[in-house]
Amino acid sequence: MSPSGIAARLRPVLVRYHWPSWVGAATVALLAVIGVHTKFAHGIVVAAIVYWVWGAVRGQLWRAGWLTLETAGVLVFGAVMLVALALDGEQARLVLAAGWLAHAGWDVAHHRADMIVPRWYAEFCGVLDVLLAAVVLTLPTS
Repeated sequence: MSPSGIAARLRPVLVRYHWPSWVGAATVALLAVIGVHTKFAHGIVVAAIVYWVWGAVRGQLWRAGWLTLETAGVLVFGAVMLVALALDGEQARLVLAAGWLAHAGWDVAHHRADMIVPRWYAEFCGVLDVLLAAVVLTLPTS
C-alpha cells in the first residue's frame, strides 16, 4: 500500500478516535496566541477542581478512595499554583511547567482507570497539559 493510501486509511481513525487531542492542541494554540504565561498558574488548580466536580456529578467520587484521591489532587495542584505565584521568572516557569506535566500524568491515570471524568476529557486534558507546559517554557512571560 502506498503512503497516500495509508494516510487515507488512518485519517478517519485519527479524527474519530482522537478528536480530543486535536481540540486540546487547538486550545493551547489559541492560548499561546492570546498570551499564556506564569500568571496562568491558577489554571492548574482549576483543572484539578474540574475532576473533583465532574466525579461528584457522575457519582463516581463517592466510590471507595476516590474522594480522598481527588481531594489530595486538588491540594497538591493548589500548592503548585501557590508556589508558582510566589516565585519570579524562570523559577515560576519551571514549577508551573512541572505542575502541568504532573497534571498530564494525572490525566493518564484517570484515562486508564476510566473513572471520574470521561475518557475523551482525560485525553483532551492530557494533551492540553503537556502542550501548556511546553508553552510556559518557551514563550516569553508578559
